[in-house]
Amino acid sequence: QIYELCDLVIVNSEYIKTRVLTIADSDANKVAVNKNCIETKRFERNNLDECELRKWKERIGSIEGEKIILYSGRINPDKGVLELAKAVAQLPNNIPYRLVLMGSKWYGKSTNDVYVKKVRKVLNSVIDKVSILGFVPYDRVPYIYNLADILVVPSQWEEPAGRVVIEGQVSRVALIISDAGGMKEY
Repeated sequence: QIYELCDLVIVNSEYIKTRVLTIADSDANKVAVNKNCIETKRFERNNLDECELRKWKERIGSIEGEKIILYSGRINPDKGVLELAKAVAQLPNNIPYRLVLMGSKWYGKSTNDVYVKKVRKVLNSVIDKVSILGFVPYDRVPYIYNLADILVVPSQWEEPAGRVVIEGQVSRVALIISDAGGMKEY
């Protein structure tokens, strides 16, 4: 009923467009894709304060030679953090890495629910190789991206088009993303 009242439906990925077009009597000309975007200069390394970058590196606790594997987003089942934790816990001990979890259960709130506790329990076996930052204000997020070597986006649901993928690309971080929703379009 809502679709019928619209002159135009704007979505952020071709994937979501295909979902909208499953509505009976839908019209492709009535659905427009407007891709997500970010302020790219904010994420470029040459625009970051080197002193602030060193502070974040110290907070992460990374040592020389470690590859930094970053997860950025909400800590909930849809985002696949538990699956990421299980995969990292299986890495051989001789691989020098640091897993950095940046985010919380819900925007700005660092709470421990049952899911967060499961993630922490899985990571207990490799806790010396893990840094859990919790919520990080958005103006500080580019610093974490620019310290990372790999950004993992393990979404378990059909992610419409996570902005995190664009942030990683602009920061020149290698990406590992799940084949879910519209992320691969980016």
